[in-house]
Amino acid sequence: MNRQLFLRFSLVAAAIIIAGCTPKSDSHSGEKSFKDSVAQLVSIRNNIRDCIAAGDLDGAHGPLHEVGHVLEHVAKQVTGESFSEGDVASVKAATEELLDAFGEVDKTFHGGEGAPYEDMSDKIDAAVKTITDIASVDNPPAPKSDGAEAGSANAGDTSVPGASDEPVDATGSGGR
Repeated sequence: MNRQLFLRFSLVAAAIIIAGCTPKSDSHSGEKSFKDSVAQLVSIRNNIRDCIAAGDLDGAHGPLHEVGHVLEHVAKQVTGESFSEGDVASVKAATEELLDAFGEVDKTFHGGEGAPYEDMSDKIDAAVKTITDIASVDNPPAPKSDGAEAGSANAGDTSVPGASDEPVDATGSGGR
């Protein structure tokens, strides 16, 4: 009897997770390059960060689930590149840190005891920086927030994945 209950619960839980974690973008379609996956990671992180800052929790929730799929690609793809063993190990460790950090944030969306994004942002940003430095992908800093209005002004930029990446490049850095 306990085994049947466990199996039923597992099937229901799996159905809920699959339905709730369906990515909204093409992270599953085709194979992307390592650099493309890292650029997508930066875009998704920016989208999550900016949506949460603007109070758009619904807008952040889908990308919060999608980031796990992208991190899987990053960890898998780095081994196919010509990086040193140390760089590969650093990328893999950073992806694990990101999975943990984003997982903590996601728990708060589901009523669990996790950590708000603000508490995890330093850890998230440091791990993303490790990966982008190795991949030579731009990782623009978070926009400076002067209060609630600044977050609201950025909300429109984050509704389209990658939309916030171009305006930030106007800082004169011009890439690497």
